Amino acid sequence: MSLKLLISLISLSLLLSPAISGHHHTVKKWCGKTPYAQPCEYFLTNNPKYIKPIKHMTDFFKLSVQLALDRALHAQTHTYKLGSMCRNEREKEAWDDCLELYEYTIHRLNKTVYPTTKKSKDDIQTWLSTALTNLETCREGFEELGVADHVYPLMSNNVSKLISNTLAMNKVPYHAPSYKKGRFPSWVKPGDRKLLQTASSLASVANVVVAQDGSGNFKTIGQAVAAAAAKGGSARFVIYVKAGVYHENVQIKVKNVMLIGDGIGKTIITGSKSVGGGSTTFQSATVAVVGDGFIAQGITIRNTAGAVQQQAVALRVGSDLSVFYQCSFEAYQDTLYVHSLRQFFRECDIYGTVDFIFGNSAVVFQNCNIYARSPPNKTNTLTAQGRTDPNQNTGISIHNCKVTAAPDLVPVQSTVNTYLGRPWQMYSRTVFMNTFLDSLINPTGWMPWNGNFALTVVGDGFIAQGITIRNTAGAVQQQAVALRVGSDLSVFYQCSFEAYQDTLYVHSLRQFFRECDIYGTVDFIFGNSAVVFQNCNIYARSPPNKTNTLTAQGRTDPNQNTGISIHNCKVTAAPDLVPVQSTVNTYLGRPWQMYSRTVFMNTFLDSLINPTGWMPWNGNFALSTLYYGEYMNTGPGSSTAGRVKWPGYHVITSATVASQFTVGSFISGNSWLPTTKVPFTPGL
Repeated sequence: MSLKLLISLISLSLLLSPAISGHHHTVKKWCGKTPYAQPCEYFLTNNPKYIKPIKHMTDFFKLSVQLALDRALHAQTHTYKLGSMCRNEREKEAWDDCLELYEYTIHRLNKTVYPTTKKSKDDIQTWLSTALTNLETCREGFEELGVADHVYPLMSNNVSKLISNTLAMNKVPYHAPSYKKGRFPSWVKPGDRKLLQTASSLASVANVVVAQDGSGNFKTIGQAVAAAAAKGGSARFVIYVKAGVYHENVQIKVKNVMLIGDGIGKTIITGSKSVGGGSTTFQSATVAVVGDGFIAQGITIRNTAGAVQQQAVALRVGSDLSVFYQCSFEAYQDTLYVHSLRQFFRECDIYGTVDFIFGNSAVVFQNCNIYARSPPNKTNTLTAQGRTDPNQNTGISIHNCKVTAAPDLVPVQSTVNTYLGRPWQMYSRTVFMNTFLDSLINPTGWMPWNGNFALTVVGDGFIAQGITIRNTAGAVQQQAVALRVGSDLSVFYQCSFEAYQDTLYVHSLRQFFRECDIYGTVDFIFGNSAVVFQNCNIYARSPPNKTNTLTAQGRTDPNQNTGISIHNCKVTAAPDLVPVQSTVNTYLGRPWQMYSRTVFMNTFLDSLINPTGWMPWNGNFALSTLYYGEYMNTGPGSSTAGRVKWPGYHVITSATVASQFTVGSFISGNSWLPTTKVPFTPGL
């Protein structure tokens, strides 16, 4: 008997053993309690490494964090290999960010996993929240530099979903820090508290002194930080920076560094990187701090790129348990990037225009001055909080502060709308408490991000009937969702969804749409649910760039049971498209992700459909891994003779194959739709 055959027989016997079968059953039960059951179940049942006893939630949580760590390590290796595919410096810049962010993600997951690390449930939730934030920041870099169409789709993985699962299991709400004598959080150590309250003899307590005139140990802050890294250890390392203007970009990765200056406006660190200048927001920071336990006092940090250079960060903070006392942060858009972890700002000044306090940390601002400057587009937003998961223990708390107009805004204040904030991400969380808000604040208080998420549905079993949901942001405002659905076993009956790009976000889980109208231009039915549209009208509108795509399905893993099934529907031109239809290319869809899956069955396709039927996302991306199918469609746009010749495109001729995408098979409709009283056809 050959060795290969012997190994195969042993593997088969293991798979068929009662122990393995029992493990699969246990994993399925526990994974069913998570937001993303499919990747959880797939990975935990397909690798012998994870065959371990699961008796309690703690056992399952430890196994799930280990899985997230393993997949993050795998994703990091894969991302590194993609570097040679970067087409230009902007794409390389975003890719570099992702490598750095994966490093930080793995560090936080390792802290969570290591049994010797002293940690509370609050610590764990903070670190997991940060791990998820890092991966979101990776994505944002590609998007803001306009290069999200080539390398980034190849980085697609399930790590974010696996981390979200662990957040849901640990599920600790944010707890506000307690304060000693009302000044600093209780987690500030007594020795550090004493340093912060000592206004004299700064040089005498410093490990090193930075002075431009040569009177210190170093002439640049970067040299002093390098000295701290070389010294190592966990003791507090104090760097005293004498008065002066230091033109440098500083990154501090060392733990327990304290940076002390001679006061606001005296010790100044300044840089000028920006998104307009080719940097990502993440890398535009004049000062970036990721070493835990960082403290700064008496320093001004500026980004002088200017208002027209878009995002240009003065300070970025990803340091846990960090403190900023009597400091000033000055820029325009995105001044202060409170990126992640736990932070505290006291008696600081923050100047900016758009989203100038933003990020996804758990941060408190206390006794601070917030100054809105004069913006180029007549709109200011103080905050943009970035919580992407409802279980992240993050948010921006502004307490006992003062919000006023900066000197350059005062003479034009009546012509500028200044808002307290806008929602950068889906679960954005910001509060203003006991704070003085001057007359510059618009009476409405808050501003939407981009039109409205007019309706967001995440509670399972949702049903809607006879409702129109619109997003009126307009075609030129890019993505603007009317409805987002992450509700399992949800039904929409005789409803209408109206927008332009990204009208209907069928985000996840199982969904059914019957006798609905959907209007849009680009990718206007998109997401990664298992969804069937039946007896619906799909109307393509007139797009600004002369190209429409009806669908953009987002399956990232070949084992996900997701896809878009459009059955017995009607695809026609909306009234605004009819007079210009001959000048517009309208396609059935394009592959948003690697394993995109969409089928049109028994559907009327009018003459607006381009003869090729489908549009690539970018070059050859996903053309051999997608699944696009057409079955028994009718109408002038239904001919498959001129369709694309991609390996993943299928003209379905078998009723048996087509039946896999019906209500009865694809979303198991027979088991749950009858109780909704909504009519449905279970088969073809």
